[in-house]
Amino acid sequence: MGGLRTVTLAWLAVTAPLASQSPGLRAELAGYQADLARVGDTTALRARERALEPGTDSSDTGTIPWLHRGLTRIRLGQVGDGWSFGRATRDFSAAAAQRPAWPWPWYGRALAEQGRAEWLAADPLNLGSRVGYGALEEALRSARQALVAEPGFLPALTLLVDAAVVLRDTQAVRAEVRPALAGAWAAGLRTPELVLALVRVAREELDDSLPPSVPLDSLLRYLPATAEAGHALAWTGFQAGTPWADSLYYAAAARDD
Repeated sequence: MGGLRTVTLAWLAVTAPLASQSPGLRAELAGYQADLARVGDTTALRARERALEPGTDSSDTGTIPWLHRGLTRIRLGQVGDGWSFGRATRDFSAAAAQRPAWPWPWYGRALAEQGRAEWLAADPLNLGSRVGYGALEEALRSARQALVAEPGFLPALTLLVDAAVVLRDTQAVRAEVRPALAGAWAAGLRTPELVLALVRVAREELDDSLPPSVPLDSLLRYLPATAEAGHALAWTGFQAGTPWADSLYYAAAARDD
């Protein structure tokens, strides 16, 4: 899961904008997050954390310090202070209370809970086979809320799929992931990332002997934009015994990427 945060940074600047959350704010948050990723000194991060004291301003501008401090605390958690993930969750919850229609506060909360789940699971003193799963379930719910705010918000969609697959929760796949994928497709997204997310869920369902719920016919009408997506979709077809899998596989193999 750790690599997911790095991948999603590249998507933040290209997701479809909400009227209530401007492209400029999205780009600023992405830049702030990228800047934090280069800071590994806890003293510098603590100084930044202390400087970000949100006030009582509930305007758009007043919401930003909550998001900045939440991101700063996530970074503190990543460099060793796992307790900061919980503090970050509270910051993003405060931002979501002020701007529930923005996807970013919910997504930030999901990132914080995902980080907390990883921190708990990495502690050898925490015994059990499902250590951190409660936090991961919270991450899934927050990611879903971000997608309620904006169905096409790819970072939250990716986190949602990742959390559900790690949890191996077929109920979550049916109740949360399937509607989110369908919503993104209905919103007009036709990206390799969405195709791979659809395929990943289909393969998980096949592994669990569940009938695939992914709109494979729709996917076939949209030629996957990368060889990787085409190969993954073809492999799902092979598993399901579909007649089109071999032709799609060779079409993907013919691509030069």
